[in-house]
Amino acid sequence: MLRKILIALLGGGAFCLVGICLQKAYNRFYPSYSQAQSVNFCLRRGAFTVFEFVPHMKRPRALIIFGSGDSGWGYWEETVSEDLCSHGYEVVGIDSADYAGTDYNLATLQADFAQIAEKALAPYGDNPPPLLEGGWSMGAAQAIAVAGGPNPPRNLKGLILASALSRGRYGLRDEDKANILPTGPGTFAVKDFAPSFDRLRVAQWHGAEDTIDSCAWLNDLHAEHREYDLPDAGHTYNECCETFRAQFVESVNWVLGPTTEELHAGDD
Repeated sequence: MLRKILIALLGGGAFCLVGICLQKAYNRFYPSYSQAQSVNFCLRRGAFTVFEFVPHMKRPRALIIFGSGDSGWGYWEETVSEDLCSHGYEVVGIDSADYAGTDYNLATLQADFAQIAEKALAPYGDNPPPLLEGGWSMGAAQAIAVAGGPNPPRNLKGLILASALSRGRYGLRDEDKANILPTGPGTFAVKDFAPSFDRLRVAQWHGAEDTIDSCAWLNDLHAEHREYDLPDAGHTYNECCETFRAQFVESVNWVLGPTTEELHAGDD
């Protein structure tokens, strides 16, 4: 009801901005209410805690390392992760804002995410599930860097991205939180990683009314990829609505499906 009132008073675009601001305030307190298991790491960047969602099955369909937006781990990320877990996916949640408490570089980012992936995959021994990197907003740009740098995690199958911006930073600044694209030292353009994705599948989500994110880098990809658009939705996909969540799971299924090359392997 509150959402409908705000839309009526402010209009769709203004409501999207208000929603993002309210969510950022709420996310400061949300991790303490997470239903996930907290797992502690000693990473190259220092001590760090991830949120692990493990489905009730012997072997998950895939392991997804999923990074949060720049306001930290909160309702949006928790909702998506719980939904993926209910469909058989194991999710390791990364609070991107917490990780970016101090600046780092690409080598550190890749080493840390590889360490997280190795520990999460270790219980499955010689039969690990496929690995996906993903994230929302800031977390999506970080996932592109993790997968596209010179040392991506082993067993990586593809990416699942929501609302990725065209640029990212190895760190976090106040102006980034104000949706000003980062430039200068310690920043990157996601399109620069496009040549590294030939063997990976990429699914990227975009809200039709989102004026913050960008799918332009997909034009530089030779790898199989799909853009998924949600009509009448902004950066939060109508507060992670049920329609978005259902279709998001389907896009993950597509990333894990057979490639075009595999489908036509027996045609000759």
